[in-house]
Amino acid sequence: MSAMVRKLTEPVIYDLGKKMGYSDKEIAQFQLKRLALSFLCVCLGLVLFSMTGVLGVVFFSSVGLLLWVEKRKRVVQHYKAFSFVRQVSFSKFCRMLIPYLLLETQTKSLYGIFHQLAQRMANDPLQEPLYQLLADLNDHPNEIDPFLRFATACSGTDEAINFMTTLYYYQQRSEDPTLIQELARLANDELFQGVQTIIDMKVRRLSKYPMFLVFSLGIPLLGIMAAFVLQLVQANLLVK
Repeated sequence: MSAMVRKLTEPVIYDLGKKMGYSDKEIAQFQLKRLALSFLCVCLGLVLFSMTGVLGVVFFSSVGLLLWVEKRKRVVQHYKAFSFVRQVSFSKFCRMLIPYLLLETQTKSLYGIFHQLAQRMANDPLQEPLYQLLADLNDHPNEIDPFLRFATACSGTDEAINFMTTLYYYQQRSEDPTLIQELARLANDELFQGVQTIIDMKVRRLSKYPMFLVFSLGIPLLGIMAAFVLQLVQANLLVK
């Protein structure tokens, strides 16, 4: 059933849903409800065809299409909010990690540091991926893939991938102190990326207010202009 629904709907919804941790069954149920709601609007237009005509079919079909698109927009917005929270948590993880690395100058154990951070990050969105990273390090202790999967799952930005890649090479060459400086620089880059994301969100939100103001002023003006035109037409008819 889920495979058939996936063919009928956009694959991007499944990709975003999987990234947010939803199961195939949950995503398929969401897509079925979305499809059924739009189909119901079209059927309603066809049932009322005898009363409303073609315009009714077009209207209800348009409503169904708008509902379909609106649901997709909500999923995208939800994913953006989800990604933003993860990105902020990853930035927090980076800033918490650096002091541990500076303290553990002699006997560095990233596994032990990650375990301590996971215990400290209770009720944080990053705690579960961090425990998954610990499990992956147990299975693949000398591979870079666990670090890359963690960066992709938690942030997905280039800064996060660069940070975890550098952290992996730091584990392999722990005697190189310059890598800690590089990690600190990357942590600052990740923090600035989060700040820039907040600024962009605020700017987009504020940019909508002038548009709303124009629309709110434009609607009464259109009404006044329409009344004025109607008065001129009526005056010309009376003169004739």
